[in-house]
Amino acid sequence: MYIEVQHPIYKSPPAHLSIMEVWDVMQTEISSIGGKSIEILENDDFGNVDLYNMVTWSGFAIQEFQDLLQQPIPKTGRFFNIHYLFFETLSALRECVLCGINGQFQASLAILRSALEMFTFHIWWKERLTGADSFESFYDWLFGLKGSPPFKNVVDSIFDTTSFPSEATTKDQFLSVYTELCGFAHKPLINQAITNLRGTNITIVDEQILSFWLDLLQRTLTIVLDLAIVKSPMALFPLPVYKKFGFSPPLGVFFDDANFLSMKMCLATKRLKSYQSYLQTCEPVPSLLSWFHSLPDQNEHEIMDSWFDDKPLGYEDKPFEDRIFIGYAIVKTKMRAMQRANAYNSSTPEITSVIRSIQTGSSV
Repeated sequence: MYIEVQHPIYKSPPAHLSIMEVWDVMQTEISSIGGKSIEILENDDFGNVDLYNMVTWSGFAIQEFQDLLQQPIPKTGRFFNIHYLFFETLSALRECVLCGINGQFQASLAILRSALEMFTFHIWWKERLTGADSFESFYDWLFGLKGSPPFKNVVDSIFDTTSFPSEATTKDQFLSVYTELCGFAHKPLINQAITNLRGTNITIVDEQILSFWLDLLQRTLTIVLDLAIVKSPMALFPLPVYKKFGFSPPLGVFFDDANFLSMKMCLATKRLKSYQSYLQTCEPVPSLLSWFHSLPDQNEHEIMDSWFDDKPLGYEDKPFEDRIFIGYAIVKTKMRAMQRANAYNSSTPEITSVIRSIQTGSSV
């Protein structure tokens, strides 16, 4: 299997962020209609430019949660694929964007429904498997040996057992958006028919249909982002991770300023502060912040000595902070690629085999 990971990382927000850059869409994937869509969306005179920017930054922010995927370890059995549904969500969102840009709006919104379902199940499984001795119930589902519970039961379970900030998505809002998406996957009502929304049965794009698509896409991304934040609240409390851990941070525990940039860009200041105020007292935030600040700072020499890659970091002509930024971009990219590869590995080893290989120095 070949896994490729490309994702922009910024110190400060660029003057312009393209939806194609966020989702790594190649020009060769864009049809002539798609070219027209991009021309409309990225024109400063587009009537919903703020909505477009929100969609791009929200998509960026959701992908940042790859760096908060902890790897839980069971006492027995398999475990590599635990984040499969998260990465399938990202794949589906990319397909949704690609179809929408190319004017295939019904297909795009049907895929968007699937993405919302997969992310919701990802959250549900994460909760169920936390602290479990074995993940085999997940693997029974993953390999088709057992079915899934009704989706509404999963939604109820998440919202009934989770405390959300007052400005976050409610269960009613979730179900309203999900019901709207279901129409495009099953039997659209007449006011949902793409022919009516577009004003013709000819495949064309204009501001009206693109604005409709962006609006429903953003409402769905907001739900996904809210769930991600509430279940991984350290996303809103960035830290200078390298000062404590060099280039070997604990997997899936902390966000740094580069991760946090997209959160600031897609959450209004009032909403962001409201979320932070609410979540700062919710575990594990207080414990993790206390632990982080209790650790001694490493000096520059110790930090650079922690570089572990076979290829030297280089960039000796750059300021120290720039070398750290570049190094962390490399570390994040490699970890994201590794986790995505693990998620799709259909021959995943059991924990006992992994432990044995570590003890003996052999391959799994």
